[in-house]
Formats: sequence, C-alpha cells, structure tokens
Amino acid sequence: MKVTIFKHPIEVTNRLAERATSKELLLAMLDAMVTAKSECTDNDPSGSRGWRASQMGTRRNREVHVGVGDWAKDNTDQVPSIVSKKLGIRIVVCNTDDGTCVDASSPQNPSKKGVGNERAVDANQLSFIDQLEAPAGRVVPFSRITTSAGPVVTYYFCAHIEGEDVRAELSCPTSFESGFFSEFVERI
Repeated sequence: MKVTIFKHPIEVTNRLAERATSKELLLAMLDAMVTAKSECTDNDPSGSRGWRASQMGTRRNREVHVGVGDWAKDNTDQVPSIVSKKLGIRIVVCNTDDGTCVDASSPQNPSKKGVGNERAVDANQLSFIDQLEAPAGRVVPFSRITTSAGPVVTYYFCAHIEGEDVRAELSCPTSFESGFFSEFVERI
C-alpha cells in the first residue's frame, strides 16, 4: 500500500479540516508535550519524560477537541484517545523517533505498544482494503481479523521531542510488527 504524505500548507490545512482538527489544535497538544517533557529532571524515574509527554499530550488532546463536533474521550482497549463516531476517526498521542516528519523514513514508537494498539492498527488495515494495489490474482495476507467495535480509523499524533528538535505529524499506520509501527497509509 502506498503512503500518501500531506506536507504543503494548504494540503495540510484541508486534510486536517476533513479530520475535524487543525494545525493550531495539534500544536497546542505538542506544546503541552514539550512542556511536560522539559519539566522532568534527572531525579525522575527512567521513562518519565516519555510517559509525562504522552500523558499531557493526551490531556490536551481531550481538552481542545472534546465538545467540538462529536469528539469524545475514548479508552477502547485501554488506549487513551478521542473519537468521532460521526467521522469514524480516533486520535491517539504517541512519542516517536527522529523518523517523524521525514519523507524517506517513518515515525517509530520508541517503546513497544500493546495489543490494544495492535487491534487499532489492524482495523486501519482493513479500513483501507479497497486501496490495496495488489496485482490480479495475488492474495494479500492479513495478520488477523480485528475485534474492533466499528468502522473507526485510528490516527496517531506522532511527536518527536529531543531538545530543540521538535517535530510532529498526524499519521495512520496500517501495519504493526512486534509492538512497533511498520507501515503507514497516510501522514499529515
């Protein structure tokens, strides 16, 4: 499946509007994550910076989106997110590596994700089945049948925060291997 990358300002604005969000709302989430990560010190337990950034990004995601349109808090499969049932879209916050916002690479979660995220990504794969570019007669393998409750596509707000290097994108993964993203269908 080919990945579509939206990076020109007008494309980004339009695509985010179709997703009932905006660059301003996503930047508010990113700002909360940067602030939370920078508040941690060497005296905090290892992993605190990433966990705190994710926690505060999720909080801000809910603060800026819930109440706009039909966005609501969601914890399906114990994955904290927001969901718009009308649009069939879920947004999850995720810390990612330096492949974030790099065309020749892809964002990668630095720590292994669990089965709830795996089910969400599997559901994404099945949501885009009509876009598969398989030659005639070729069987496209799917790793498992999803147990998702409905036709909801899960996007991840991927944030890379390392000192002064701060980048973020809204991405839709379609493949998940051993707890890590491996393919995307869309990156904004």
